Amino acid sequence: NAVNTFQSMKSLPKNYEFLKDQQRDQMSQLSQLRKLAKRNKNSDALDRVREIIGEEKLLSRLEKKDKELNTVIDDVKKENKARAEQGFNPIFHKKRELKERVLRKKFDDLEAKGRLDKFIESKAMLKDKKR
Repeated sequence: NAVNTFQSMKSLPKNYEFLKDQQRDQMSQLSQLRKLAKRNKNSDALDRVREIIGEEKLLSRLEKKDKELNTVIDDVKKENKARAEQGFNPIFHKKRELKERVLRKKFDDLEAKGRLDKFIESKAMLKDKKR
């Protein structure tokens, strides 16, 4: 029974894929509303739409970050399983180490795509701007 529950949990993202389509449609509608409010110079509506768009973007960034962390956690579980098969004890990583692995994976992906230098430059510009 527990195995069936676990398998059904894995299929949840596939079953609710339509929600991402709805979110994309909602974002396009919000951008159209923003343009309309901007054209009509309705500052209250424009502020509200901007606020909603900001919240949606924040949620999407958090989902992406969570997904990246979950992939790293899955990798760690696979490594621990392989270690257990070889007779070694599992390694329990701290949150900081998991975050470092996520960043390392991100940098490796950027380097493979050839965009690492541009990314580092943009981060340096943001730091200078904050000073």
